[in-house]
Amino acid sequence: MKKTVVLLVGLLLVFFGFSAGAQTQAAPKALTFKAGTFVVLEGAWGQGMVRFKELVEKNSNGAMKVELGIGPQLGSDEDMSQQLELNAIQVYWSGDYLISQSVPEWDVFGSPYAIKDSAHLKRVFGSDIGKDIQTRLIQKRGIRVFTDAIATRTPRMLWAKSPIKNASDVKNVKMRVPGLKSYVDAWKAVGANVTPVPWPELFGALQTGIVDMFEGDIPPVYAMGGWQVCKYMIPTKHITGPVLVFMNEKWWKTLNSEQQGIIQEAAKEAQKLVEKIGNDEEGKFLAEMKTKGVVVVDNVDVSSFVRAVSGLSAESVKSGRWMPDTFSRIQALRN
Repeated sequence: MKKTVVLLVGLLLVFFGFSAGAQTQAAPKALTFKAGTFVVLEGAWGQGMVRFKELVEKNSNGAMKVELGIGPQLGSDEDMSQQLELNAIQVYWSGDYLISQSVPEWDVFGSPYAIKDSAHLKRVFGSDIGKDIQTRLIQKRGIRVFTDAIATRTPRMLWAKSPIKNASDVKNVKMRVPGLKSYVDAWKAVGANVTPVPWPELFGALQTGIVDMFEGDIPPVYAMGGWQVCKYMIPTKHITGPVLVFMNEKWWKTLNSEQQGIIQEAAKEAQKLVEKIGNDEEGKFLAEMKTKGVVVVDNVDVSSFVRAVSGLSAESVKSGRWMPDTFSRIQALRN
């Protein structure tokens, strides 16, 4: 009996040993990496990331796997930027936060009316300006941005608890802005009483009266629900901003050229979907919000807002934040 047990154990060891060896040779471990964003899965960014995952895994024949982390519970822009810098996540979908915080020389994307439209935005990132942004971001934070995988967000509007017709109506109103200097400076210049509030905390801040006004583009505003408190939408269209794909640079350099190519092409295709969904959602969501009480304010004096922020360029240069030719180079690509 004892000999039989020993023999069976030996056979089992031989079997699992050979099986493990054969399995290792037949199915090498897939390269797995993490991609994240703080917005909701159902929105354009979330759906773009789902598409990114599908393309990476399909085009690598399963040799690459993407673990997605999507939702406001993952933290703020700053939280996730730090995770990216530490390589806790490898890919991050965001707006211009990282550029504003880390490359102030080109922090123009939060300056009202600095970017004319989607074509202008993409020309900027496709130019030497985009290359310079990438170089500076890698040097300062160890983070790469895909300057050829840009999606344009729908225009940002004002949302308030009472109608606003011109810039003077904004004076002393408690307004939420992102915690970015370009946004803070711009709305201070207009006259608002600005309060930086992280996006995931904004709805509560509106309900409790910490702020009474905010700005943002229609799709994420719809998802966040701020329109349920701020029933007046003021179509200022003051910012046309980017959706950007960031990578941890050290991790990126560990990939071979084939892996990099798969990721880069997947990001480009995913961004096309992000932009399409955003454009489709803008009209759809606004129509729905209007049926639920949102009022689009008409006859807004947009020129009054343009005049209110017209001195920001000179002030940014004087403070040393912008280079002397920052604004002129951006504007040279306007048409």
